[in-house]
Amino acid sequence: VYVPTLSHEVVKGLHDGVKPTINFKGYMVGNGVCDTVFDGNALVPFAHGMALISDDIYQEAQTACHGNY
Repeated sequence: VYVPTLSHEVVKGLHDGVKPTINFKGYMVGNGVCDTVFDGNALVPFAHGMALISDDIYQEAQTACHGNY
């Protein structure tokens, strides 16, 4: 939200002639959402990798959900 909003304000300023002029060509978003199923299914392994959930809970989730969270 922050980058697109800031970019929009910069472009508005360019169109309105606000100084100083910024040589703005566009923006890129890294690590954006690619696919809700793919990204959603990455949350449990990520939480486990960051030690937010225990090995036991992770294994239980794997067994119960077969990787489809």
